[in-house]
Amino acid sequence: MQIGDLDRRIKIQTFSISQDSYGEEIKTWSDAATVWANVRYKGGDVKDETERATGSQKIIFTVRNIGVQIHRTDQKRRIEYQDRTFVKYYFINEIREIGGRDGFLELESENKD
Repeated sequence: MQIGDLDRRIKIQTFSISQDSYGEEIKTWSDAATVWANVRYKGGDVKDETERATGSQKIIFTVRNIGVQIHRTDQKRRIEYQDRTFVKYYFINEIREIGGRDGFLELESENKD
C-alpha cells in the first residue's frame, strides 16, 4: 500500500455516555480522528432477522497507523464514511496491523441497514 492509495476521507468516532443537568444519560458519538483511507468493498448479505430482512455491507478501510487508540476489544468505535451522497456508519469488527507501528491499519467494518 502506498500513501497515494489513501484517497477517501473518513472519520473515526467514539461512543460516550454523559449526564445532563437532570441526571439523565446522554449518548453521543464524537470524532476521534479524521484521516485519509483506502476503501475496499468486501461484499455483504441479507438475513431474515425476526421476520424482517436486514442487509449488511462489509468494507475494509486501510489507514495510516497514526497512533489513534483503536483497541481490538473496544466495540464502541465506528467509521463515518460518505459514499457518493449518503453518509453511512460502519462498526469496526476487526483490526489488523500491516507493516508494524509505522505502517497501516486495516479496519474491517460492517454497516447494517
